[in-house]
Amino acid sequence: TDIDCYNLIKEYRVKNIDTINISSNTGYLTSFLSISWGIISDLDVNTEFMRFLGSIRFDIGAVWNILRKRSYTGCLTYKQENGQFRKVTGKFIHLWAGNSTYASSTTKSSPESLMSDGYIYISYILDNVSRVELAKIMLGLEDGSFIEHEQVHYIKTKFFRLEVMNEMIVVDGEKTHFKNIECNIYPKNISLIC
Repeated sequence: TDIDCYNLIKEYRVKNIDTINISSNTGYLTSFLSISWGIISDLDVNTEFMRFLGSIRFDIGAVWNILRKRSYTGCLTYKQENGQFRKVTGKFIHLWAGNSTYASSTTKSSPESLMSDGYIYISYILDNVSRVELAKIMLGLEDGSFIEHEQVHYIKTKFFRLEVMNEMIVVDGEKTHFKNIECNIYPKNISLIC
């Protein structure tokens, strides 16, 4: 009814959240959810043809990706809290960056993230992880416990650069053609009505 609608509008709150500005030599994007590369990107994009199965498509995709255990060559450079830059170069299994706790209703991708704390949180896994350990990590995505695994690196930063040699960078669930990106946090850039 009109009264119900009025009460919903009357009681709304506005929350300002951070965004991540992504720049590449081929374009610009803004992210409010996540940036992924590696196993998670493959899982997300390459299971689209199974969308009719619902969320089980991700379970099937996870098993397939764990069994084949592809590695992805690239370089991550990020700014540490002391202002120094750290570079990680080599073969990765996974990289996920974002400022939101959940990537989906069943995936706690970044348990320490707050949407308005001024940081980007990055988790990454190098290719020296076994399939068994990778399976354990993937099982920890639902409750966010995967970040406690010794093979998972979990950091927070205000800036990072990612240069990839193979496969796709996915932004907020959408495939991009970017191969080299620079990402900055833009604090409290968007207002949400909640």
